[in-house]
Amino acid sequence: MPFHPLLGQIVREPREVWLLVAGGWLFLVFCNLIVARPQQKEAAGSLWRLCWVCAALAGLEALPLIVAAALSEQNHLSGHEQSLALGSTLFGMFAGYALLMPPVRLRGTKEKLPRVTDETFLARVAALAAQMGLATPLVRLWPSVTGSQQAFAFAGTLQAPQLVVTDGIMHRLEPAERDAVIAHELGHIANGSLWLYAAVVPVSCALMVAVSPRLPLNVAIPFGIAFLVGLRRLITRPTEFDCDRRAARAIGFRQTAAALTKIHAVNPTRNSGLLSLLVFATSTHPSRDARLAALYRHAPPDDRPEPAPDEARMRNYRWTACAALAIWALVLAGTLLTAFLGDVDGLLAVPLWIVGLTPLSLLTLALRKRASRAQRRMGSRWRLVRLIGLGLALGMAVVLVMVPMVLMDFDRPENGAAFSWILSSVSSMACLFGMSIWVLVTNRKRKLVQNVAVALQVHDFRRALDLCAAAPKVVRRSHLLRYNQAIAQAVCGNREAAIDALERLWSDKPRFPLSALALCELLLETGGPERVIEVAGSVAPRLPDDPAPPFHEARALRQLRRIEEAQAACNRALAIDPEAAVIALQVGILLDRGETEQAKTLIDAALEKGPGEPYVLIVRAEVAIESEPLEAARSAVAAAARSVAASPLSFMTTQIRRLESRLDKRTAPRVAEGIFVE
Repeated sequence: MPFHPLLGQIVREPREVWLLVAGGWLFLVFCNLIVARPQQKEAAGSLWRLCWVCAALAGLEALPLIVAAALSEQNHLSGHEQSLALGSTLFGMFAGYALLMPPVRLRGTKEKLPRVTDETFLARVAALAAQMGLATPLVRLWPSVTGSQQAFAFAGTLQAPQLVVTDGIMHRLEPAERDAVIAHELGHIANGSLWLYAAVVPVSCALMVAVSPRLPLNVAIPFGIAFLVGLRRLITRPTEFDCDRRAARAIGFRQTAAALTKIHAVNPTRNSGLLSLLVFATSTHPSRDARLAALYRHAPPDDRPEPAPDEARMRNYRWTACAALAIWALVLAGTLLTAFLGDVDGLLAVPLWIVGLTPLSLLTLALRKRASRAQRRMGSRWRLVRLIGLGLALGMAVVLVMVPMVLMDFDRPENGAAFSWILSSVSSMACLFGMSIWVLVTNRKRKLVQNVAVALQVHDFRRALDLCAAAPKVVRRSHLLRYNQAIAQAVCGNREAAIDALERLWSDKPRFPLSALALCELLLETGGPERVIEVAGSVAPRLPDDPAPPFHEARALRQLRRIEEAQAACNRALAIDPEAAVIALQVGILLDRGETEQAKTLIDAALEKGPGEPYVLIVRAEVAIESEPLEAARSAVAAAARSVAASPLSFMTTQIRRLESRLDKRTAPRVAEGIFVE
């Protein structure tokens, strides 16, 4: 059997290929040790665990090589198929690195997420880990870059387990609900699901190598991808349910159900509609209803979550999931059956690609509205302009190179040749010089943009300002840097400078609507509602499907006590997207109209859609001040203040002061009467 040219100098006999497999395994172990060692040192993990984890993971990563060696002994593997085995092994190696590094990393930088410093929270994590028989993991914090805090948690790092929690987990959930989320992530470490995830890619690659003698490469590769997608879905569903049950047994079924409800409420994937049904039928994580129904089935009678699951909806989820699984199995089995019965046509790859790409396509469709809204706020046309400019530059370079070829038609060929050589050399040097300048300029700008973005991500706003101050010329040429600098100024307390910077930016770059939205938030905070109405009206045509412009306009009109106009603007925002903050705004308008009972009913819907949202909690405090006992009102105001303090990008401290002032006015008469004394 002919060996691959790269292997033919080493391997002379088929049986000697096992020596190559052993050498490959040692190479994989060495690479894993290099990647895993820094995290093991930081988390104070044991050296013994580091070694056996790297060795075991290398054994998984070497599965394609092992299959290739077995087939080579039977003379079933050609040179191209050996290349496939080597390539898939390297792919599995790089995929395995994700489980040796922190589960969330800042892309394009070596900087790590900050570690959680809340001693109370860390003590609770240690207690839960001990309760589940685990070593205490290292815990990192993933701060949000908007006023609305995200709520996710992740577990990873095989050699020294780590957890990553977002600030939304820390501040948007009740303590018991937060414990349930942490217990769920610890469940991934306890039940060994991280190792199952590590095996998905190597097993799929090994199967791809195994079928490659029967299938052409253009069919074997999509076969492996389709198998990988389905296998990952088959593995993750049971492990997610198991982690939910482990969390429920440790914290309580009702608390775990409440945590899942809030987590899914802030998840960008909706929990209703046909598209949502298809997404959760093919995705790795179950739907909210499926997870709550599973908890309901396993809960003891005295701790059973409410309400009971909707059986009709659960049947829809089960049938859709079974249908997706059946289609996946039939496509794979049909491909293998066709391969064993006769010649395989290249068109056989089409259903494999469809099966492999459908889950990602459905998820992309489900998130398209949110993604397109974010792109419009960023003014996505600037990227198109850059691409067009680069294309024009390359086109001019091609024209400059082609001109000398046209000039070769001179009457005297030697003159034409000489002129062609000179012009070609000059044009090539000019193109190279121009491209070098462009690369240097854009690289410096891109590096600064990245460094400032990382500083904002980890909430190091002073560092972001220092970086911008060190390169003022670069900042002036980048609207993204100007925007980030203004946001950092606002967080650091210089609101007037931030407003001036955003005013200039919105005037200079009207195709960058995000600056106008940030300007509205700061003007509402500092007392400029009239200007907010102007800015919101000017940016609304650029964001026709975004509720933010009418939302800010309605807030400004409400500050001016123009209630009917505020209601009209709020209705426009509700028609676009009834977000939690927009519903809360409607509650505030109802309070202004004196319709307190309707406001009390509607605020519950806002809290359900946006648990822990700062603006929702502020309006909730307004409702409490108007209609609830004094102690309940105080508790609501304190909850709103804690939420705003925990989210430095929310810009609502002025509203907190107004709430506290209203609470003081309500308290003062009772103090005077001697009914309440501090």
